[in-house]
Amino acid sequence: MHRAALAIVTLLLASACAPPEGSVTGDVADDTDDVAFTANFHPGDTVKVCNATALNQRSGPSATNAVLRVMPQGAQATVITTSGKWVKNDWDGKVGWSSGQYLCLMPATTPPGPGTAGLPGTESPDWSCDGLTSSSRNSAGTYYVTAFGCWVDAAGNDHTDGDDNCIPSCPRAAIGCSGLSGPECERATNWYFADADRFGCGTRVKITNGANGKAAIIQSIDRGPNCRIEQKVDFWVLDISYPASKYLFGGPMSATDQGAVQVEVVDPSTPLGPI
Repeated sequence: MHRAALAIVTLLLASACAPPEGSVTGDVADDTDDVAFTANFHPGDTVKVCNATALNQRSGPSATNAVLRVMPQGAQATVITTSGKWVKNDWDGKVGWSSGQYLCLMPATTPPGPGTAGLPGTESPDWSCDGLTSSSRNSAGTYYVTAFGCWVDAAGNDHTDGDDNCIPSCPRAAIGCSGLSGPECERATNWYFADADRFGCGTRVKITNGANGKAAIIQSIDRGPNCRIEQKVDFWVLDISYPASKYLFGGPMSATDQGAVQVEVVDPSTPLGPI
């Protein structure tokens, strides 16, 4: 009788000490609350576990919440919402909160390259943007601009962007950045824009500020902007680098500033920068 009771107690203790569902061998990422970080993800984004061999998925947005399970390195999940540095995510139907420090954004698709038969997406006189990004181009060629990304100023000083991860979604080889990290690629290019779903990776365009006549050549290296940006102004938006924005408008712009440019696709061999 005593042996049976001991066996039951031993079984219960083993169950209580069992690792959370999905546990893996290796170091679980440190997700303590003392790190200043804000997760820059949006609902519907696909993310993966990176910079760690494993990552906790917790019951709430705090390191004090219980660990539900552990996601292995490379596991992909869908963002539901965020709270500070914490990301509520769906990992194959398993929902929990994880530290955004150890999650990297995955492009939903590989943006197309500039084809010989024309650009990706469609031209339309009517604006629309209902998904993650838009593939619709303004048939009139007019766009409002925003500024984003890592860059280098005229004195050679490196700059980062607290609202962007500085990781182009276009294949590095397609944009002349083979062997470079994301920030290195953006700084090496310096004159770039997003909107790859509209124009294709590597496409070069001439953008002109009609108000002052200034123009520049920039290259598409990334997806964006997110539809929520365009929905603020109900108009097409071109996400351009800080050097391009500073040259054309005197400083960084947001969509609500409604700084307009005219966009014209040019030969891919056209040098980047002011013209």
